[in-house]
Amino acid sequence: MLKFLCSLCLEYEDFIKLKISGRGKVP
Repeated sequence: MLKFLCSLCLEYEDFIKLKISGRGKVP
């Protein structure tokens, strides 16, 4: 459970970084 949440957080963090950089592609 924790590992699943951690991976979710990491993916979300990367998504935010991409959006901030302006190169993020929204699915």
